[in-house]
Amino acid sequence: MAIEVTKKLRPDAGCMRCGSAYTGSVEHTVMCFRLNNNGMPCNGRITWRPNPEDWTECPVCAGTGLNDNGRCGRCHGDGWLMGKH
Repeated sequence: MAIEVTKKLRPDAGCMRCGSAYTGSVEHTVMCFRLNNNGMPCNGRITWRPNPEDWTECPVCAGTGLNDNGRCGRCHGDGWLMGKH
């Protein structure tokens, strides 16, 4: 039985501090809640990044957010990287 892995949708917004991708409704001036290595919230500002040029599909996981070891370490499971990579 094969497991089908699909690519994640291109994000609508991203954190300006840690680069985390967000999809869906994001209100203005929202703070990032992703935990950093110390277990504390990032607290960076999430901004709209609706243009396709603002995102690059992760080259490690090909946009799926997964690799052989589970969650992709390059994109943190988002499948996308903010900016040109």
